[in-house]
Amino acid sequence: MKKYILLLLIALTAQAATAQKALFDKYEDTKGVETVFISKAMLSFAGSIGGIDKDIVRVVNKLDEVRILNCDKPAVAKKILGEARAIYSKGYTELMRLNDDGEKVTVYQKPVGKKHEYVLLSVEKDEVDIINLVGTLTLEELKRIAD
Repeated sequence: MKKYILLLLIALTAQAATAQKALFDKYEDTKGVETVFISKAMLSFAGSIGGIDKDIVRVVNKLDEVRILNCDKPAVAKKILGEARAIYSKGYTELMRLNDDGEKVTVYQKPVGKKHEYVLLSVEKDEVDIINLVGTLTLEELKRIAD
């Protein structure tokens, strides 16, 4: 019975990760939407470039992937925001919420096995930005970079 429960939990975790990736994939060829995907291999390469702060290199080396989505087309941004909120309302912990002169930023976190997924969702007027980081970095390491 324990095996079945464990398999179910793994399947649900994989499904949540797939939903996140599906959001980026769905809109990557949409007019008015810019997407960026950076793989672990590229992140490792970036970490080897000289002149970058050692703390930043340490954190970059703990990342498995980075995904960025930006949309400034109002109708599409509204759809993306609705889908993103639906994804992040299930299984993600809201770490922070900021409302600064019309810009609303929310930071979410979700453990994925021994890794963590961090999401920054920024909404300003008719524009939405999503930054997704997945890796073994901790919240403390992420804070250290932000300071």
